[in-house]
Order: sequence, then C-alpha cells, then structure tokens
Amino acid sequence: MLSPAARRPHIEDTADALSRLIRLLQFATDVFHTGGFCGEAVYDRTDTPAQFHFVLEGCLHVRDLAGGTQLRIDAPGLIAFPVASPHQLSSGAEGCHLLCCYVRPNDAVSAALIHALPQPMRLDLRLHPRLASLAQLLQLEISELRPGHDEALNLYLRSVVMEAMRVTLSEGGVPTGLLPAIAEPRLARAIAAFLERPGAHWTIAALARTAGMSRSAFAATFARVAAMTPQQFLSAARHDLGARLLAQGVPAKAVARTVGYASASSLARSIRQAGRHVEPSTSTVDQ
Repeated sequence: MLSPAARRPHIEDTADALSRLIRLLQFATDVFHTGGFCGEAVYDRTDTPAQFHFVLEGCLHVRDLAGGTQLRIDAPGLIAFPVASPHQLSSGAEGCHLLCCYVRPNDAVSAALIHALPQPMRLDLRLHPRLASLAQLLQLEISELRPGHDEALNLYLRSVVMEAMRVTLSEGGVPTGLLPAIAEPRLARAIAAFLERPGAHWTIAALARTAGMSRSAFAATFARVAAMTPQQFLSAARHDLGARLLAQGVPAKAVARTVGYASASSLARSIRQAGRHVEPSTSTVDQ
C-alpha cells in the first residue's frame, strides 16, 4: 500500500498536499497496444499492473468479468483499472482505435496513490480537455518515435495519473479511502508528512499536530473520511513497506529501522500476524 522509495528529496511544506504526494509518484510505463482494434481481448489475470485504455476513435465495450457490468466508452474516452481486475474489451465490426498501457508503480507509495483512483475509472475526455490533450500527445509520441521517447511517454502518463486524481477529487468520485483524505487539507498534510518520512516516530498525536488538529478531532475526522483509523493507516503502510523491502532483499534490521519498528523480529511478527489485513501496529503508534 504505502512505501516510499529510498532517499526521496525533501519537499517544501509550502506545497499543497496533493502536489507533495504527486511528487512521490514513481512508476514505469509499458504501452502494449496502439492502433486499430477489432474483435475482443480478455484480461483475466489479477497480478498485472494498472491498465489504462484510451479510446481515440470509435467505440469500445468493456465487460467486468467478475461482476458482469458492461460499459460503453465512446471516443475520446478513457477506461482504467487502477487495481487489476478481470475484464473483456470488445468492439463492433467497425473497430476502434486504442492506446493501452500498463502503469507499474516502483514503490508502494506510488501503488497506494494509483490504487486510490476509482475502480474502474471511466472518463469522457470531451469533458476533460487536459486529459484529451494528453491522450493526443501520447498518440503522437508513439507514432513518431522521437529521441527521448521513453521518458516522454512516462512524463505524459504521469500527467494523466495526476490529472485523473485532480478530476476524481473535484468530482468526489471516491467516497472513502486515501484519495478523499487527500482532499481534506488538514488530513492531507499529515498523510504527506508520513509518506515523506515513514521511519520517523509517528504517533497519532504527532500526525494531529502536523494536521493542526487536536488528537481526538484528527482521529475522528480521519476515520470518517478515510474509512480506516489512523492506527490502521500507519499499520498498513508500515506492513506493506516492510514486506516489500524484505522481498527486495534489504536486510531485516535496516528494514525495521526504515519503517519505525524497534527490531527486525517485531516487524516480522507484526507482518505475519496482520497478513493481508489492516490492524493496529505495535510499533510507534499510540493506542
């Protein structure tokens, strides 16, 4: 869920919280289809990165293979699955023109921010000219293959993710979770501060001070907006970061220090006990 890359640069506190969080985004991109599409394609794996499908011409039909929901996306449009979900793409005999790509977060902070987007995210780009312009830039970049191609694609897609977050926040597309919490300026200050320095001795009182709120008001507001307690947020963040770093081969003692645990054994025990569930941490979180 929420792990930062090592040695992130210091970010000025004067920046608005969403800008601070967007600066933490680090991901790679992989365009796996561009051009005409006619027929159908099934994506039934649940271990893939986020998928973004831009409909540049024509009409695309999307079926949720888990829930059976069917969507129609007319050009110019975007359908994205921030979290991998089995789905089927199809078009009529006239076909359509698609640009499809993976967005692969490089760390868990980036994964958490991308996963906070609506699932799936469906946007009519006629109503969002900035996203429509970005889709055109992506199409041009892929067709021309100019020097700096890979970095340009990553820059444009980074802008797509940023604008999608801004659109979601302005339209209230996600009722609870990390993204609505970012929309609350006081909570956003605390979230950004934690994600920038996850190994610090963060307590709920410390987060509340960062937010400029009393401890009780912060805890109640966070739980109402994010649909999780601050303890659960910190616990999930540290568990995820610790598990990811351990999987990357980072020594357990260094991992524990990075995520704010007293020892490698306490980190391992907490991750093992929590599994995939979000529970209060036994580290630096005050109860």
